[in-house]
Amino acid sequence: MGRVVHFELPVADADRAKTFYEKVFGWVLEKQVGAWGTYLALHTGDEKEPGISGAFAERQSESDTIVNTIDTSDIDNAIAKVESNGGKITFAKCPISGVGYLAYFVDPDGNQWGMMQRDASIE
Repeated sequence: MGRVVHFELPVADADRAKTFYEKVFGWVLEKQVGAWGTYLALHTGDEKEPGISGAFAERQSESDTIVNTIDTSDIDNAIAKVESNGGKITFAKCPISGVGYLAYFVDPDGNQWGMMQRDASIE
């Protein structure tokens, strides 16, 4: 069964978001900059405690929304199921070094989600 394991929130100012959430909630944020823009990986607490961690992603457009990511053991199968059940892939499967494979989709109601197949051996 796929569980929500990660979230992403779009932000207009990564430094402002980093300062706010570190000061208010004590979250640890790691700033990363790449071809995708500024990305703040965030840790919301002890991994042994209930809850999930996530990230802040640099807002690319006004239509950017919160994205929750669902864990899957077989992303290719999940992609096929999304497409055969009325969903649409909006960001094709891609490798993320040291993490696994990621894809985004919208469900039949237009809600955007991510899917992640974990594989730390991906380079």
